[in-house]
Amino acid sequence: MCEVLLRKENNNDQKNCHIGIKLGVPGTSLFAEETEQSFEAAFDKLIEDLKRQLQKHKEKLEEVRG
Repeated sequence: MCEVLLRKENNNDQKNCHIGIKLGVPGTSLFAEETEQSFEAAFDKLIEDLKRQLQKHKEKLEEVRG
């Protein structure tokens, strides 16, 4: 399961494009969010955050399995 939230705020702030992703993986849910000047920039940072979370989750599962 994956939920995606895209929101563009109407303000004078340079960083007004917000993305949030909730990713369901076996045993837990991972969540990341970013706010940047463009959706593309926010998405790039968000994907790197999710990659780190997935790697950490994978390592944790491997420790449990032995």
